Amino acid sequence: MSPSQEKISVIVAAYNAEKTLLASVQSVLNQTHTALEVIIVDDQSKDSTLTLAQELAKMDARVKVIAAEKNGGPARARNAALDVATGDWVAIVDSDDVILPERFQVMLDVAQQTNADIIFDNLFYVTPHNGAEHLYIPKELPVFGALSLSTFIKSHRKSVDIPNLGFLKPMIRRSQIEQNHLRYDPALKIGEDAMLIMDLMAMGATATLMADAYYRYHRHDGSISAVQGMDSVAAITNGYQVYLTTYHGQINDEVVESMTSLIRDNQHRLAVGKIVDDLCGVRVLVGLKSLACTPRYVFPVVKSIAGRLKRALRSR
Repeated sequence: MSPSQEKISVIVAAYNAEKTLLASVQSVLNQTHTALEVIIVDDQSKDSTLTLAQELAKMDARVKVIAAEKNGGPARARNAALDVATGDWVAIVDSDDVILPERFQVMLDVAQQTNADIIFDNLFYVTPHNGAEHLYIPKELPVFGALSLSTFIKSHRKSVDIPNLGFLKPMIRRSQIEQNHLRYDPALKIGEDAMLIMDLMAMGATATLMADAYYRYHRHDGSISAVQGMDSVAAITNGYQVYLTTYHGQINDEVVESMTSLIRDNQHRLAVGKIVDDLCGVRVLVGLKSLACTPRYVFPVVKSIAGRLKRALRSR
């Protein structure tokens, strides 16, 4: 099948997105590659998101709308879309982001050239407050081309020079998802996208990372990715530990080392987060005692408290 004939199922999970949904979906419908379906899943929005989605479906037969019976978060919404998707490929576009017109055509061309199962493009990161655009992954970094699982996992560590590749929005062969009986983990509030990619690559899927950017990513101070609660960090850390057990014998030593280091980093974050919660709550003495016992946490604790104060001032 030629790239022009391959169908893409574009999943848009939407919650209270009445201000951004139109631009997001129109950027998909305006693609130079027209063989696609747009599956909008309204996650029990409290505004007019569902009505707007239904209007879009009336205007273009490629748009399908699913109204969730209850609010379940992005993972459940995307799973509902996967259950009805019919495309050769699956792509995620967030309801407050937009994509450039040639994005899918370029990604399909790269897929044909590389025979990869997962195609990542770079993205433009739109800075909160001033709307300035920045290329997310600098082109001088040696990460483009064939992407290994160990590199993908390593990028999730805050101590490395590679930006977190989990923020990228890849295009995935749907057959890889269905043959391996995979879905997004609804227990995860952060990292569910990346965990699906890690599962796929552990099962043999190959990935390519493009240097060019065709996705405009908006991150807001109140978004789940911007404010990562300790419960969410604990959940994804547990997911990483389960991953090591699940794929024992299938992943190589380099991947195991990358994941083990990531788990250790997250455990460090959890320890720091607990101290910060104690210091900012009613257990100040407990927090001070913990900090005295682990002086290496002084700097990250101070940095975390400063971040909280900064977010609190912005929200006023």
